[in-house]
Amino acid sequence: MNLTKTPSPMNTLRTLHSATRFGGGGAILIVGGLDQNGNPLASAEIFYPATGAFVALAGQLNTPRYDHAAIVTANGAVLIFGGIGAGMTFLASVEIFVPGSGCPEVTGTFAIASGSLSTPRAGMKAEILSAGGILVTGGQDGSDQALALAEIYTPGI
Repeated sequence: MNLTKTPSPMNTLRTLHSATRFGGGGAILIVGGLDQNGNPLASAEIFYPATGAFVALAGQLNTPRYDHAAIVTANGAVLIFGGIGAGMTFLASVEIFVPGSGCPEVTGTFAIASGSLSTPRAGMKAEILSAGGILVTGGQDGSDQALALAEIYTPGI
């Protein structure tokens, strides 16, 4: 195994964030997480594998969050599900990142989706179904209880 350090570090120290490949160029959207002081982040950045560069996005999440799930849709948008926000608040909200046209995608924007999860939760997994919906499974609720809950989220985009 050979690990190679990227030419530049991320712009923001973060943990418990998501990293989602989107678009045809292999760019990776890095969203949210916790900073070095344990505060939820609203910031995002894009990693470009061809150059090894991390570029900060101008736009931010509407709600800072960590331990969320993220998945790219068939039309190239990235959906960000749930997670934990300020004050250890478990979130049911869903946000959409729509990349800017061309390169750089850093002109993309975040918007609140029209629907939300039925139960606020963190640590869940999301996977696209062949019929177009997104299966969101498991996770934990605000009482630290593991969830057997599964739901199909149908994006309105």
